Formats: sequence, C-alpha cells, structure tokens
Amino acid sequence: MDQRRAGMLVLVAALLSVAAIALVGQAIRPLPGKALALPLGGAPSVGDCALAPSPAAFPYPVAKAGQYRVPNVAPLAPCVGTRFGEVFEVVDALTKSDQQASMCLRLDDYLEMYTDPSGIFVHSYSVSTTLVGPNDRQFASGQRWVACVVIAGHQGQFDRPVKQSWSAMPSAFATCWADAGPTQGVPDIACDSPHRMELLGVMFNFSPDLTQSGLDARCKEWARTVTNMADVTAGDQLLIRAVMEASPKGQLVPALAGGDGASDRESDGFYTVFSANCVAVPADENRVLIGPLTSLGNGPVPFG
Repeated sequence: MDQRRAGMLVLVAALLSVAAIALVGQAIRPLPGKALALPLGGAPSVGDCALAPSPAAFPYPVAKAGQYRVPNVAPLAPCVGTRFGEVFEVVDALTKSDQQASMCLRLDDYLEMYTDPSGIFVHSYSVSTTLVGPNDRQFASGQRWVACVVIAGHQGQFDRPVKQSWSAMPSAFATCWADAGPTQGVPDIACDSPHRMELLGVMFNFSPDLTQSGLDARCKEWARTVTNMADVTAGDQLLIRAVMEASPKGQLVPALAGGDGASDRESDGFYTVFSANCVAVPADENRVLIGPLTSLGNGPVPFG
C-alpha cells in the first residue's frame, strides 16, 4: 500500500509539473500585434470642461526665473453633459511672475458680465478660478501649459457653457446666505442647503434722483431676468427687494434721494461706498429655500 501511495504521489507531482510548464509557455508566448503607449494628449482648448472637482489653486508663490509647474491636475476634455468647470484661458507656460499676476483676470470678458455705468443691476455670481496643468507623463514630455478654469464657488456642477452666460447664468453660480441681513463679512453658503436669502444682482452706480421705490422696481425687473420666473414673487411668497450695503473702502458716490445719503467720509481718508443688493427672501419668516432661484424658470419654488 505504501508503494502504491508513493507511486500516486509521484504521478500527481508529474502532472502538476506539466501543467505549470504549459502555463509558463502560455505566459511567455508572444502575442500578435504591437504594444502601444496611451496617447499623451495635448493642451486643452478654451471652452473645454473639467470633468472632476478641482480645488482653487494660484501660481503666485514662485520664483521669478524658470518655468512653473501647476500642481493641480484634473481631466480636461470637450464638454459633454454636466461639468465641474470650464477653461477660459490657456497659456503655453508660466515663466515670469508678471505673467502669473496677469493670469485668470479675463473671466468677466469671457462671461460678459460687467459693472454697468448706467445704474442698473448686474449679475453677482459665486465662482472661483483654478489653475490646471499637465499630468506627470505630459510634463515629462515637455508640456508646460497652464489652463485657467472657472468653477462654481461651492464646487457645484452645471450643464451649460458659461461663455457669454449673462442671459442664463448657471444656477450653480448663485449666491446665498443662511440668514437675511447684511452680507459684509458673512460667508455665503451653497444654495442647495437651507437658506433665507439669495442675491440676484448688485448695483454700484446710482443716479442722484433714484428713490428706494424706484430701486425696488428695478430690482424686481432684474429678478425676472435672472430667475426666468413669470411671477418672481411666487404669489407673494417671496419678497424681492433692494437693500443698501456698505463697503468699508472705495470712492464717493451720489447720495440716494430720500435716504440718509449714500456715502460718508471715513477718518482714514477713505469713503464708505454703498451698493444696492437685489435679494429674494421668503415672505414667511419661518420658511427657508433649499435650492437656487437663479435660472429656475417654470420649476417649483424650492421651499424647504
């Protein structure tokens, strides 16, 4: 019996050896065709989109000499569907601090959102700018490009191009506050979280004969443009009004007719400048909004 068992063990070992040799032969057998490296890809184009979240990053703390590599790497590609950001400027390389200082300053031109001198409300948008550069393989191949990407202030996604978006601003760019009141020094929050106030626009230039009632009327007219709502009050469930806001430093502006004046001289030689915020607030003090009104259109008002 022992001899028979030993013979069986020898046979099993031999079979396993044959199987192992066969597997090794398969592993080292050359496959047909040629090995191809993944394509490197080149610099993105203006209008391409960020397909993943990207933190804000700026290239200022660098030496004046030499080329700077942006540490932020994110997939950039032609836009399809929702996106986290959009490329609005691309340069071949950053080589001087003065070039770095001038980077990403053309966003208003790209969006076509300007401060209008005629005394009307303009967009106020919550966005950030981030810099994206080549990945390790691209950098090793000599690519040094840097792309400026506009992203929503709270990392929201949007599904439309932002170039020349003054007529239909992405709702992800909306600006909201938890409470209704002064906004100076108060951080805004994501508009998909419970909040009491949304900023729809800002006016920086005032005509001498402008009254509070006239300001409120312009605010309501502007709110129709920003929200695309047929009834911006939602059947009087929303208050649309203009609120004066003081800025700690700036330049002298004309006094608001019927008010206490739009500017005061500060002791340090600067002027306190007032802007007018066009805001939307639930009429019921116990209600909140849980979504943006910006570009809402015919959708339901997002009351919480």
